[in-house]
Amino acid sequence: MRRLFVAVPVLAVFAALAGLAPRSAAASAAEDLTAATAAGHPVYVVVTDGSARGADAVTAAATEAAASVKGKVLVLDRGAAANAELVAKYRLGSAPVPLVLVLAGNGLPVAGLTADRVTPAALVAALPSPKKLETLTALHDRRAVFVVVSGEKMAGRTAAIEQASLAMQAMEMTKSKARVVLVDVADPKEVAYVADLALGALEAPTAVVLNAAGKRIATLRAPWAAKDLAEAAVKEGCGCSDGNCGHGGE
Repeated sequence: MRRLFVAVPVLAVFAALAGLAPRSAAASAAEDLTAATAAGHPVYVVVTDGSARGADAVTAAATEAAASVKGKVLVLDRGAAANAELVAKYRLGSAPVPLVLVLAGNGLPVAGLTADRVTPAALVAALPSPKKLETLTALHDRRAVFVVVSGEKMAGRTAAIEQASLAMQAMEMTKSKARVVLVDVADPKEVAYVADLALGALEAPTAVVLNAAGKRIATLRAPWAAKDLAEAAVKEGCGCSDGNCGHGGE
């Protein structure tokens, strides 16, 4: 199955950065992060320590990438005692360094790139599109997600969206929660996300159902019923009768 999360340890870490010791290096870094994300800026955190090699080149690449996306760059020395709390919060103690931790404009960690993968282009590409970020944020909140991809002129679009909304509302009444993410197939910002979803020919509204763990459960073509979406969203594995959820391999 395809997964939306990149496979890096930092994706398990979403702790707040408030409440740190006053005016230490760690506090300053935390405040800079908070200020940057409060303003909607993505942040490239260059993680290094005394044993890291190539940190200057990685920082230069991060700086170039940040300039093209109106982002910020922070260098975090994980070996400094003053940074211990930040290192613990981001679980960076055993990560290979230098490493670039990528935070989206809302502060959500979305990627971690080791030095051999760091280029300005790769760092820019690591930032999710607006709709992919909506998806990742919902998963971070432990919600299932109905990603509904459609075009303005597709038949059944209004009914498909309505049923997805009804499924979300029904799940609000249970311990399981969900969110609907609407993706316009014609939106140029979402071309890469739609391609990543691997939906094939899009001739009808299509819903990708992700459970709260981020696992892709089903791919449905409209028309669908709200109960079908809600039932799929709480499954732990592929919910298709033939075992093929229509989205390729993992």
